[in-house]
Amino acid sequence: MKQIIIVVGVALVLGGCGGENRSAADGGDAGTDSGIDAGTDSDTDSDSDSETHSDTVADAGMDAGDGGPDGGDTDADSDTATEEGQRACVGDDAYWVDPSGTIEGLAERCASDARCVDGGCTAITDTIQAQGKRFVLDGKEFFIRGINYFPTIFSKVFPEHAWLEDGYYNPKIVEDDLVALAGLGVNVVSTQTFSSAPSAASCANLKDFLNRCHDHGIFANLYIGNGNGAPDPAWITVIPETCALRDHPAIFAYDLAWEGFLGQYATRASMWTDWEGWLVERYGSLSLADTAFGESHAMPSDTELCATAPSVRISAFRRFADDHISSSYRRVREAMRDIDPSHLIGLRGGFGGNGSKSACPYMTFDLRAGAKHLSFISPEGYALSTTRRQVVLDMGGFTAAYADVGKPIYWAEFGVNVDGSCSSCNPSIQNQYFTNMLDMMERSGSNGGAGWWFVGIRPQNANDAEKSDYGIIYDYGSLFTSLDAEETPMRDGRVSLCTTAPSDYGLFVTSDDYSGSTYNCPSGLTGQGSFKPDAVAKGSGATGEGADGTQIEAGWMTLCAADANVGLYVLANDRTGEKFSCPAGMSEQGIFKPDEVPAGTGATVTDPLGRTLESGWVGLCVKDTRAQLIRTKSGLSGASYDCASGYTSKGGFKPNVLPLVHPVVATLKGRLPAFAPDTSRAYGSFVTVDRDLHAGDWKMYETGEAAFVAAGGAVGVQTACAGQTSLTAAGCIGNATGKDCPPKCLNAEWNRIEIEDRNGAWVRVEDGSTVEVASGAPVRARFQAGNTGEARWLKSASAGGAHGTVSFGCNESVGDVGCRIEILADTALFEDIAGGPAVISNGVTKESTVVFQMIAEEVAWFGDRIQVSLVPL
Repeated sequence: MKQIIIVVGVALVLGGCGGENRSAADGGDAGTDSGIDAGTDSDTDSDSDSETHSDTVADAGMDAGDGGPDGGDTDADSDTATEEGQRACVGDDAYWVDPSGTIEGLAERCASDARCVDGGCTAITDTIQAQGKRFVLDGKEFFIRGINYFPTIFSKVFPEHAWLEDGYYNPKIVEDDLVALAGLGVNVVSTQTFSSAPSAASCANLKDFLNRCHDHGIFANLYIGNGNGAPDPAWITVIPETCALRDHPAIFAYDLAWEGFLGQYATRASMWTDWEGWLVERYGSLSLADTAFGESHAMPSDTELCATAPSVRISAFRRFADDHISSSYRRVREAMRDIDPSHLIGLRGGFGGNGSKSACPYMTFDLRAGAKHLSFISPEGYALSTTRRQVVLDMGGFTAAYADVGKPIYWAEFGVNVDGSCSSCNPSIQNQYFTNMLDMMERSGSNGGAGWWFVGIRPQNANDAEKSDYGIIYDYGSLFTSLDAEETPMRDGRVSLCTTAPSDYGLFVTSDDYSGSTYNCPSGLTGQGSFKPDAVAKGSGATGEGADGTQIEAGWMTLCAADANVGLYVLANDRTGEKFSCPAGMSEQGIFKPDEVPAGTGATVTDPLGRTLESGWVGLCVKDTRAQLIRTKSGLSGASYDCASGYTSKGGFKPNVLPLVHPVVATLKGRLPAFAPDTSRAYGSFVTVDRDLHAGDWKMYETGEAAFVAAGGAVGVQTACAGQTSLTAAGCIGNATGKDCPPKCLNAEWNRIEIEDRNGAWVRVEDGSTVEVASGAPVRARFQAGNTGEARWLKSASAGGAHGTVSFGCNESVGDVGCRIEILADTALFEDIAGGPAVISNGVTKESTVVFQMIAEEVAWFGDRIQVSLVPL
C-alpha cells in the first residue's frame, strides 16, 4: 500500500571550500634573451592570476536537532560554510553529518586531500581557481593569454604517436618553444596528452613538460580523455592518476572533451534505450510522450536537428541530451575530485564553432549543458567570420553573453588557415582575425582564450583527415632548413661545429664577398668541403663566424680538418632531384641548407667529391662522433645554447634562413601582456532567447544575435526561464501545454541518495539498486540533489505555503512508497542541497519499490528518477 509520510528534514546547501594553504608558485623570470620574434629581452612573471572554484558543506546537524541550517542560500561558485569543530573538504560527494557531529567518510578523504584541514578549509593559492566569473591565482585575477600548443616535432609523429610519448618527446625543442612563448606573453598552453594509458617513462615526459612550463610561468590545459557521448570516468581519470598529477602547480585545468558532440544519427542511435528511458521518466510512458509530441517519439534525424520550425519532440530530445551530458559530467567530476581535487575541469564546447549551422547534424553540446559540473565555459570561434570584423564582435559577443552562467569564459579555440587554399587563407587575414578576437574578448568581458595554434602545418599524410595550417609560426618541424645532430630543426638561428678534437677540426671563413678577402685553412688542416652560409646585405650582421673569430655577411666557409674522417657532403640537389648518402663508413651528424641562389647564379657548395649545389642539402659526415653540427642559437626564442659537455664550439653559421613567424606574432606580443578585460560582466539589460522556438540551435544563435545587436551589444542574454521559481514556473518542454509533460524551467539531478539498511549501515543507491531493510521497521534515507534548471527551488516559507514548495520525494504514482522531505533553503541554478536523515516509510513487510524524484508541490515532479527495491528481512 502506498504511504505519504510528511517529514521535516534538515537541509544542507552545498558549495565548496578551498584547502590547505600551500606556498605560492615561484614568480621568477623567464629572462631569456629575445622573444618569439627574436628581438628584445622578455622577462615573464609566472606569478599570474587565478581563480578558486569551491564547493562547501554548510552546517546541518542532520538528525541532531540543532534547528536546521544556518547558512541559508549559498553561491554555488564560492560557498564556504562548515559546522563548527568539524572538518570539511571539497567535492560533489555528499558527506553526511551524523548525531555525533562527524562527517562519514571524511577522514579517509582528508587523509589524501591536502586541502582539508582541522577546523575547516583554507584557500588554495598555488593553482588557478575559479571564483564566480573570474580566474584567480594568489588572490589576483588571472587572464588567460593562451595558445594551443604542440611542439615542432608534432607533425613528424602525429597522428600515430603522442608527442609526449616515450621515444618521441624532445625536451630541447619544448624548452625552446616555452622560452619563446613566455617572451610572447603566453601564460597558458592547451595541449593533448595521451590516447592510451601512459607508461612510467611517458608520465616522466609529461612531468618534465609541466615542470618546464612552471619554470617559465606558463600553465597547461591538459586534454586527458575523450569525454564525448557518455564518458567513462574510469578512463578520464587514468592519466591524472597514473602520472600522479595531483596538486602540480603548472596545471591550469583538465580538458575532458575535445569539442563535445553526440555525433550524427548513426552514432546517436546507440542512445535509443537511454532516450526511451528518459521519456518514460519525464512523460510517464512512451504513449504519453507520443501524445505530447503529436507524433512518434522517433529519435530526430540529422535533417530535423537542423530545421527552423519548432518541434516538441526535438526540444525534448535536446533536453534529454542536456541531461545526459550533465549527469555524465557529474560522474566524471566526482571521479576526478577523488583523484585530483586541486585543479579545474573544463571542455572545449564548440565543435564546428558555436552556432554553426554546418555542425548541427552532429548534435553539438550546448554551452550550458553540463555547466554545473564544469569550472568554466569554453566556446570556440570557428562560427565567426574570418574576414568581417563586426560579425566577430556581434556574434562572438552574443556567444559569450549566452555562455555567461556565472563562471569564467575561456575561448578554447579560434584561428585562420594560412595555407593559401582559399582567398582568405593567408597570414594577413590571420593577423586581423586574431586582433578582432582579442577585441571581442575584451568587449564581452571574456577571461581569455587560446588561439589555434602554435606550430604550423597539420601532417600531410594519409592518416590525418585534416590538411591545414593554422600555425602562428611556420612549421619548422617539417619545413626546416637545418636539422642538427640531436634532430633539432630550425628555419632561423645559428649552427655550430662542436668537436671533442678542437685542434683537429674547425669551420673557418675562407672568403668575404664584401671585402674581397680570402683565407686559407690553418697550417696542418685541409679543406673537407666548403659552403656559403645565409647571405645578408652589408651591415646587416654576421651570418658566419670562423673558429678564429673572422666574420662574414656573405662569403665562403670551409670545414678544415686534420684528416678525412669528417667532411661536408652534398646529400640532395633541389635542382636535379638527385639524392646522395654519406660515404661508406660515415654517418650524418647534422644537415643544413646553405645559402640558396637562383638557377645559373653559381654554386654555393663544393664537397670533397667535387659535387656542387645552388640549392639543396649538405650533411656533416663523420666516421665517429668527434664532430657534430649543433644548434647554438634559436631564431624562434633568441636563446643561446652550448655544445654538449666535452665538446668545444669551433665556428658557427646561419644556414639558409626562411620566414619563421607570421605577422600575428608581433600583434600578440604587443597585445597579450596588456590583455586584462573587465570580467564582471554586469549587464544593465538582457535579451531573451528560447531554444524551444527553433528546431536547430543555429537558428537560436541567429535570432539571438540579431536581438543582441539591436539592443546595442552591451546586454546580457537570458533564457525564457530567467527569474522563474518553483512557484511561478509554468509551461512544458517545447512550450507544450498539458499536465503530462515535464516542466520547462524545473530540473534536477540526484548527486547522492543513501538508505539505512537492516544493520544500520548507510548504503549509497543508484537506479536499480536493492537494499535489505529490517521488516516492519521505519526506513530512513538521506539525500543530496542539484538544481540544473533555471527556476529557483523555494522552501515553504519562501513559497508562502505548500504550492510550489520543493521537496525530496518518493513518487507514489510510480512506486509503492510515498514521501516528502521539504528543502530548508532556497536553491538556485547549479546549487546543491541535502536533506535527511528522514523516515521515508514506517516500514515494509514485502518487497517494495521506492522511486526518488524531486517535486514542486502541486506543480510537477521533475528531474532524475532513482528506483530502488526495498527487501524486508
